Amino acid sequence: MQDKDKSSGAREAPQNAPQTPRERLEYLRGELRAERISYGELAELAELVEYIEPGDVELLEAAGVPEHAEPAEPNEEDATISPSGPLGARTSASYGHKHLGVYDSEEDALAAIADAMRAANFWPNVWTISDHGNAHLISARFYAEHPMPQGLDAVQDPSAVLEGDEDR
Repeated sequence: MQDKDKSSGAREAPQNAPQTPRERLEYLRGELRAERISYGELAELAELVEYIEPGDVELLEAAGVPEHAEPAEPNEEDATISPSGPLGARTSASYGHKHLGVYDSEEDALAAIADAMRAANFWPNVWTISDHGNAHLISARFYAEHPMPQGLDAVQDPSAVLEGDEDR
């Protein structure tokens, strides 16, 4: 019988408890599957998250790691639109850190991004950047309006964006 830690309710590992992080993860997996994992062991699992394989959803979920974490800001390959001109009357578009142009409407800017994506055969995240510099992910809306070609994933060649065509 395992002893209980009176302060946290966590069980102490048996005398022959595994010592390496990977062995400890397998011990915790067994406790999880047996539905007898303690809060202390869940906290330990969260501390061992760097040792959990990326595809191990069972342990990652128990460790509190979201399955599909959204990025917080655009990366260098993403597409962005932002207000431009006096009082944001126009919309700037960029793709892969290359300026595509300034457009009369958000719809025109998004259409230019869709054209650049088709030309480059690359479909990254799409963001809108507010006049205060805050980034908001709009990929779901964008791809609902501008679907990528059938059978393609969002990973191709980001370096092949449209050249020229600076202003429309």
